[in-house]
Amino acid sequence: MSTCNILLNNSPSSSFWSHDDDLPELQARILIEDAEKVGGYTVFCLTLKHRSIFHKLDKWSLILYNTLHSFWFRRLFEVAICLLFLLPFFEWPSSLTVNSNIMLNPQRPQLPCGVTESIEFVCFFVILAESTLLSLAFGGSWVKTNPWLLGRFVLCAVYFVDFFVSLGLQCTEFYRIRRFLRPYFLISSSQMMKKLLNCVRRTLPKLLSTLFLLLFWLVSASLVALCLYSSPQPPTPGRNMTRSSSFPDLYTSMFNLLVLTTTANHPDVLVQQYAENRAVAIFSMVFLGVGLFVFMNILTAIVYSEFRGYLAVSLPGIHYF
Repeated sequence: MSTCNILLNNSPSSSFWSHDDDLPELQARILIEDAEKVGGYTVFCLTLKHRSIFHKLDKWSLILYNTLHSFWFRRLFEVAICLLFLLPFFEWPSSLTVNSNIMLNPQRPQLPCGVTESIEFVCFFVILAESTLLSLAFGGSWVKTNPWLLGRFVLCAVYFVDFFVSLGLQCTEFYRIRRFLRPYFLISSSQMMKKLLNCVRRTLPKLLSTLFLLLFWLVSASLVALCLYSSPQPPTPGRNMTRSSSFPDLYTSMFNLLVLTTTANHPDVLVQQYAENRAVAIFSMVFLGVGLFVFMNILTAIVYSEFRGYLAVSLPGIHYF
């Protein structure tokens, strides 16, 4: 049996907590495990079993690092993240109603104050413990170079203050700042989501230029539609003088044409005008031909090209935080 297999077959818990351990052997075993799981794999946007070789190599740091990547702790952390995103279904105002029609004034279940807050506090404590173990295992100099982890500590402080404000007001406040902070904990725990955000940031310059062209096209088409269809139509036998319901003003015209770009309201938005003059079909074909088949395809091509190129380059060089 090779030396690597011997090191990997040793139990982590027994190796760490026994007093006869050889530190170089522990270091070698941990580094071998890091090398095996340096890429990790992704489930539900969480990069699981992702390891790094940049942690400290003293005994206590290795103990903390091993605890951080133990099976039970990773499962506990994943459950905590999931519960944080499930809590809004039970927090007031709850969306768990029998009927979704708000006009019927459905009875919303309201749990006593402290029930969801207790679950939230446990989840928050698990996230804070994971961040603390990560900081202790890698050291302060490493933490200073990782804005995601620093941001997590800052948001934890804000989360902690808002949590106790909520308890002080007996859960009667309507706005809870910590609800807006929960996605950050998920993003900072996922290598893939952080790379996607970075890719979006790199794509924005090209994307904004195309969006500006699309906006210019919408404004121009809206002005043309206002000139053609907003004036009252002359009365005809059996019909009174009417005004276009789809293009009464600039705002409504832009909104309807924006929806028309996706063909969601086609041809309903132009039925009234087409019934009065079939030449409206020319406007429809020109607008959809340029907006849908040119600008929308350009947007799709930019997003696909940038994401494909960035992810192809960045995925092989994945780093911890």
